[in-house]
Amino acid sequence: MYGHALKKKEVLGLNKVETILTRRSVTQYVFDIALGLGAAFGTFCTPAGPFSAFLLSCSGFVAIFVKLKLPLPDKDSENEQQEDGVS
Repeated sequence: MYGHALKKKEVLGLNKVETILTRRSVTQYVFDIALGLGAAFGTFCTPAGPFSAFLLSCSGFVAIFVKLKLPLPDKDSENEQQEDGVS
């Protein structure tokens, strides 16, 4: 659903902050799926099964990484754009 919203952001009228938050969600969910599949593979297909659960704990680190890579714009710059007439 988030991916569809990104494709239709002009139709939906998403502003810059909403677009970034939606991108964060899509990126986080993709990494969560990859980590989950990696943990499942590690559990059932390798002798290091219990250790593969550690992959699931990496989800928190991924969330921090995503927030650093996709920062929200400053309130000041957003206000300046609105004053200049730029949406």
